[in-house]
Amino acid sequence: MGAAERPLGRHLSPQKFFSPSTSITYVHFPPLPHSGFLVSSCYCEAGSGSSGAGDLVACHPTLPEPFLFQGDSHVLCCQAAASRVNGALSHGPTSEEGKATSSLNALTTGLTGRTVLLPSEDAALYEAHLAQFRERYQPVGEQELALVQSLADTHWRLARIPSLEAGIYALGRLEFAELFPEQEEGVRKQLIEAKIYLAYHRQLANLSIQEGRLRRQAEKDLVALEALRQPRLRETESCLNEAAELYIAAVHQNRHELYDPEALGFEFSIAQIEVRAIEIQPDLFEDWAAEQENLGIGNAVPQTFGPAA
Repeated sequence: MGAAERPLGRHLSPQKFFSPSTSITYVHFPPLPHSGFLVSSCYCEAGSGSSGAGDLVACHPTLPEPFLFQGDSHVLCCQAAASRVNGALSHGPTSEEGKATSSLNALTTGLTGRTVLLPSEDAALYEAHLAQFRERYQPVGEQELALVQSLADTHWRLARIPSLEAGIYALGRLEFAELFPEQEEGVRKQLIEAKIYLAYHRQLANLSIQEGRLRRQAEKDLVALEALRQPRLRETESCLNEAAELYIAAVHQNRHELYDPEALGFEFSIAQIEVRAIEIQPDLFEDWAAEQENLGIGNAVPQTFGPAA
């Protein structure tokens, strides 16, 4: 029946037809009105007769001639039918137990998924590993903390790859230990190694793929982290230099013992400021030390880092 013969806006419920010859259940979807024209009906294979309609196998549209659409849309009736069937399919686990099980799907290697620490790994070692990254990058704020956490987790996974590869070869040596008995020992070992590679090529290749992915992720996280850190570090460096310059001026005025960084609005310790001041002017305390010596105060040193007389 052509599109012109069907009344506009007519909607029919899908009908199922079982074919004994093919053992296929067909679902007949009614025509859909679209932009003033009607799309012809289509038949869709929906699974075997024994299991019932569930998965969309194929759509067979019966299009009228000529087949026209108005406007820019070109959605075929079989696409509409597929949307109906797929919309009823499961979109993943909904229970808490199912979600927890799904989250552990990548637990075999621990290279993917949300689980970072495998049951066989030492939690204390992981915490020490994470502490090293926090000490190295000194994150400030939630974004930096999250990026440092991601970096640490990625490097933890990368460190696991060599042991996984070694484990594959160890397993293969046990599995193929009795092969090639007629060969010399040196040749036999080489043949076993080759056999392991061929037998576990897919797993070894997957490790290589995961290593590349993890390294790219680490590089991406590091770039994002440095983009956040560098402006903050430059500002801190500028403030420390300013505090050191004021301290240098105080030394030249013989007033450095009264120098109070907190009163001046700086959050640095006097030791940090003195170190930076000496970096800027290495001979900063030479004149001061000579003056102290002339006054008979031979061992007096300014604060923490001044030179001894």
